[in-house]
Amino acid sequence: NEALLERAYIGLKKVSDFSAALKIADQLVNSDPADAQYRYSRGATYEQLNSYSKALADYIAALQLMGTPSDIAGSQFYDISRMYAALGRYCDAIAPIETFISFKPAERRTSQIIKIISEYAEKGKCDAHYARGVGRVPLLGATDVHTLAVVINGVSGNFILDSGATYVATTPEFAAKAKISIETRSQLPMKTVGGAVFADLGYATTISVGNAEAQGVAVAVVRGTNDPFGRQLDGLLGMSFLARFNLRLSQDGIELTAIPL
Repeated sequence: NEALLERAYIGLKKVSDFSAALKIADQLVNSDPADAQYRYSRGATYEQLNSYSKALADYIAALQLMGTPSDIAGSQFYDISRMYAALGRYCDAIAPIETFISFKPAERRTSQIIKIISEYAEKGKCDAHYARGVGRVPLLGATDVHTLAVVINGVSGNFILDSGATYVATTPEFAAKAKISIETRSQLPMKTVGGAVFADLGYATTISVGNAEAQGVAVAVVRGTNDPFGRQLDGLLGMSFLARFNLRLSQDGIELTAIPL
């Protein structure tokens, strides 16, 4: 049963038999794919085995399963950043940290975190394309659900503004039109208005709102439902884009100003 498997897993990790521990971690994840701790434990085991891309996929899935992103510990975001860095994807490594900061910037943008971001930015030469410009666009829809025009890879769509979502997310149809590249290994769980679904994690070459633009933005492409965001909307604009900008809402709309690295 799961309790016995958990004890066996802990025992194998103590003696550093990570290959055997991985087999048990696989069984635990298969027994309950929605358990965040099982996903995280398997990710940590993959990391010990230097399988960084698989560790990245599990760490991302675990974060999605842990609940409200603003309440999740910074270490969970940093684990994702470390895996990107281990894969040499230094600009991608900045986004999870900026997402963590964005929920409480006054207390979270510490000198230690600024140093980590600066090191990644220097290694990846990210300053030129991470985020730039100032965008001002009107917000549409009801007061509780704001929508706005978002352009991904040159294709315009109608998106929900959602600062509580970790990722920008789209329908499969919009992703196909925008030619978003998918990392098939990085499927992750998500919650939508239609219920719990799975999404493929991909990357947009560019995303812009007005004159505010970011490059290399993580995007979740939702599968298994015809209208995941309701009202035939194309997606939601989450923190993988928004965390790169200072955001100001007003009666006239939204203003996004790039945060310099």
